[in-house]
Amino acid sequence: MHDQRRLAFPLLVDAHNRLARQLGVVYRVLEEQQALYRGTFVNLPFANGDVSWGTRLRTPFMRARACPWFRGPTTARSDPIHR
Repeated sequence: MHDQRRLAFPLLVDAHNRLARQLGVVYRVLEEQQALYRGTFVNLPFANGDVSWGTRLRTPFMRARACPWFRGPTTARSDPIHR
């Protein structure tokens, strides 16, 4: 995707939502929503590489490497109510 879109910034790839789980921003998709996804050909288990039906909340991530003044661990903040 990075090359296809000719993006000028790096993309975070989070296989199996490992980082998102570590940061506490993953939730399991409800059964009703799973049925809706299946009906519209959204194959979340295939995209995630597992059958957990977990997905992350829309979350801005900040990486220490991208911010030389920030020496702490990678952080994330999310508000599940915010649209």
